[in-house]
Amino acid sequence: MRHPLGREKIVMVRKILYVILVLAQLAGVELLAQNNAIKLREFLPSDAMATGKILLVNSSQYYPKWQVTRNGILFDIATDRNGLIVYVSTIDTSFSTPEGIHIGDAALKVKPISKDSLRLDPGWAFYFPLHSEWNSAFPFTEVDENGNLLPEARVYFIFKSIYTY
Repeated sequence: MRHPLGREKIVMVRKILYVILVLAQLAGVELLAQNNAIKLREFLPSDAMATGKILLVNSSQYYPKWQVTRNGILFDIATDRNGLIVYVSTIDTSFSTPEGIHIGDAALKVKPISKDSLRLDPGWAFYFPLHSEWNSAFPFTEVDENGNLLPEARVYFIFKSIYTY
């Protein structure tokens, strides 16, 4: 029995589908990177691993610590009692925010591109909020005698949280 499209058209459709499949595989890494982002207020990813530790997410709150790797970058995650993500952070030097901020960047670089002025969560960290929902955090050890963040202070961790104001 002959196919209604004819042999030549079937061969052409198969070639087109093959090209589409190859292109999809080549683009797959980028598509995967976009689709596996860790988002606040969503459920914990199924591949997250419990660490058996707690994670301090600000000066007064801590939650069970989970870890997940995305595109070779390790993230720490905290969830509320319903399993919704409330906090994500990384100290991985390979990570870059959409603004181009990395672990180790100087406060002098971060300040001009931040969304707002430097914030302080006493007992936890100094941080600059960024336009992308991420925040660049600095340790308390990088301050002058008046408690002001030094311009050469380096980003110690990058985080996003439902608790930042």
